[in-house]
Amino acid sequence: MWAIIKIDQNLSNLFKQDFKKNIGSELITYSPKYLVQYFKKNKLKFKEITLLNNYIFCFNSNFENPNFMNRIKYFKGFKSCISGHLETQKEIVQFISKCKDSENNSGYIQNSFFNISDENNYKLKTGVFNNKVFEIIKFQKNRIQMMIGNLKVSTKRKDFLAQPV
Repeated sequence: MWAIIKIDQNLSNLFKQDFKKNIGSELITYSPKYLVQYFKKNKLKFKEITLLNNYIFCFNSNFENPNFMNRIKYFKGFKSCISGHLETQKEIVQFISKCKDSENNSGYIQNSFFNISDENNYKLKTGVFNNKVFEIIKFQKNRIQMMIGNLKVSTKRKDFLAQPV
C-alpha cells in the first residue's frame, strides 16, 4: 500500500530509522528527482531537485490500517500525510511507473516526463540560458526552436529541461 508523506528533507534518514525500529518492517520510499545545470562563477554546476519537494512515496503493508498513521506521526522527520491514499492507489502506482519509465541510467527524470506545448511560456532549467523565460516557436523531430527575448535559439529535445511560468 502506497502513501504520500511529507517529511523534513534533513531528517529523512531518521524517519526511515524510526519506522524500522518502531514498526519492525521495512519502508520502501520513492522520491522522483531531476538534475539542473547552472553556471556559477563561469563553472558548470549541477543541482539535484526533487520533483515533489518534501513529499515522498512510501510503501508498507501497514498503510491499509487507518489507525496506523496515528502511530507514525510522532516519528522524527514526519510532517504530514496526504489523506485519501487508500482510494487512489491506482493513480499513485501509475504516477510512480510514469516517473520510473522516464528516468535515465543515473535515476534522474528526463525531459520526456514533462508535457511541453507551444501554447505556454517556460523557464529554462538547464544550460547557458538557465532561469531565462522563453517562448516555443516550433517543434521539430529532435529539436526545439524557441525565442529568448529577441534571440532565436534551437536545442536538442533530449538536453532540454524547462518548467512552466
